[in-house]
Amino acid sequence: MLASQKFTGDYTAAGVNETTDWIDITDAFTLSGIQPNDNYIASGVVNLKSITALGLDTKKPIYFAFKYTGVTGSTQPRWWINKFDIKTVTTDGEALKVTNFAGATFNQIKVLPESPVSWSFGTDNTAKFGGGGAAVGSNEVWAVTRGLNLTTVKPDKGVALKNMSTRLDTYEYVFKQAGTYSVTFVGANINVYGETTSAKTVEVIVTP
Repeated sequence: MLASQKFTGDYTAAGVNETTDWIDITDAFTLSGIQPNDNYIASGVVNLKSITALGLDTKKPIYFAFKYTGVTGSTQPRWWINKFDIKTVTTDGEALKVTNFAGATFNQIKVLPESPVSWSFGTDNTAKFGGGGAAVGSNEVWAVTRGLNLTTVKPDKGVALKNMSTRLDTYEYVFKQAGTYSVTFVGANINVYGETTSAKTVEVIVTP
């Protein structure tokens, strides 16, 4: 596994520039065995800032890549990856999702153009490389994400409680952690004559 903040987004063999643009971060993770013979195991939680060679700049997008290499004349094992999660931790310790496998938008690059095997990106949010026997030609094929902004997360979404055709006498919500919360209720009246909205915020203190 590699990471780069120098990759330009040129998803071609010429655009990879592994030596100058990419940092190998494989050793920071625990890898599962060859799939599907072995069970998946957790790779561990890795703080990207702790990888000093990466020199992470959170103001710049970062790209991640899975690189597969295999040489004809020897068995090329298959590799399957079934999870890819990136989160950012807020100042109050809350972990928010930056992206997952589907959101990372992996792109295939055959750095060795004659590579006979391709990455397969499944609808089940997996990446699989088939490998092959000793007679299969040599492979060097990368799966590279889009540029990811590590400080951007999806905004909170409101929960629709009622509309004009429903009645709501009470509403219950369970806070999973103690703390002080600001709860905002937004009401809207929309018809052919116009639209009016009103917002009310209440403070809720949840004690252990």
